[in-house]
Amino acid sequence: MSENVLFALFVTSILSGNIVLQQLYGAAPFLGFASKSKGITAMGAIVSAVLVACVVASYPLCKALDNAGMGYLNIMAIVAVVLALVFVFEGIAKGSGMKLGVYLPLIAFNSAIPAACIVCSTAGLTFETAFVQAVGMGLGYWLSLYLINGVYARIDMKSVPKAFRGLPIIVMAAAILSMAMYAFK
Repeated sequence: MSENVLFALFVTSILSGNIVLQQLYGAAPFLGFASKSKGITAMGAIVSAVLVACVVASYPLCKALDNAGMGYLNIMAIVAVVLALVFVFEGIAKGSGMKLGVYLPLIAFNSAIPAACIVCSTAGLTFETAFVQAVGMGLGYWLSLYLINGVYARIDMKSVPKAFRGLPIIVMAAAILSMAMYAFK
């Protein structure tokens, strides 16, 4: 596949095919981190790394299950891969002295990661295109975390009606961001 097609797939995965803002996977951690500017870089980096690692690990497994006529086991295999890789990442983090704390359960139960694995392994993509799309999805997740945090930081809560303070205004801001991302289609 040519570099132009791979680059277009990469940019599409970040912008118009954003896994959070367009496909609505991983919305719970996304909305939860809207008001927390401190952990965005760590959360975005860890989710991106785990997402790419899970796609790389689950792609050949899902293809082997499909070839053996057991494609119905793909979701169970993907969940097992996600949990195993989160466990591996936790061990690496503990060994290097990093404290991930709340991030690991959020990653393990983040619906964006299994969804990316399912999309990349069942969409008829080659391994190369699945890898490029996974990297784009991870960076798109990270971008959406930064965008929603930037929007939240600019909202003056004093001028927001009481009924819309907190999560309701974040959901409304996310909807507007989603519509803005849709313009890239």
